[in-house]
Amino acid sequence: MKKKTILVAILSFFLSTCIGYFYGRGTQDMVAEEPMEITLEESMEVNQKTNTIATDGQLIYQYYYTKDHTLKEQQEVTPDFLVGLTREQLESIYPNWQLILFSPDKVILRCKIEKKSDEVYLLAIYDGCVTLFYENEDMKLEMKEKTSIPIAVLPEREQKQLQEGIYVYGEENLIKLLSDFVS
Repeated sequence: MKKKTILVAILSFFLSTCIGYFYGRGTQDMVAEEPMEITLEESMEVNQKTNTIATDGQLIYQYYYTKDHTLKEQQEVTPDFLVGLTREQLESIYPNWQLILFSPDKVILRCKIEKKSDEVYLLAIYDGCVTLFYENEDMKLEMKEKTSIPIAVLPEREQKQLQEGIYVYGEENLIKLLSDFVS
C-alpha cells in the first residue's frame, strides 16, 4: 500500500508537471501569435523614439575649402521646416551635402568647396615687428595688424621664415601660429 501511494504521488507529480509545461507553452505561443493593439499614446511614444530633428536642436553647416584645407562652421537653431524630419528626408533636401552627424538635438552638414577660403593671411616683417596682412577681394595684401613683437627677440629660424613671409590659411591656423611666436 505504501509503495502504491508513493508511486501514485510520483506519477501525479510528473503528470501535473507535464500538463503545466505544455499548457504554459501553448499559452505563450498563442499570445505571441496574437496581433498587438497599440493605443494612440503608445504610438506617439514610439514615434518620439525614432530619430527626427527636434524643435530646439542645433544645425551646423560646415564649409570645407579643398585648396587650403580650411573648415568654416555656421551654427543656428534648427529652422522650422526641418523639425520632425528623418535622416532620409533631410538627405533628400540636401543632396549635395555630406551628413556628418544626425541626432534629434544636433545635425552637422558638410559641403566641399573646390577653392581657397577667403581667410588668407601673411605674417611678415614691417617696421621691425611681426605684422599681419590679409588678402582682400582683389587678391591684394593689406595690413591688418602690426604686433608689438619685435623681430629681434625671435630665434634666427623664425626671423628667416618671416623675412620670406609665412602664408596662413584660416583664422584658427593663424591663432595657433601667433601663439607660437608669443610663447
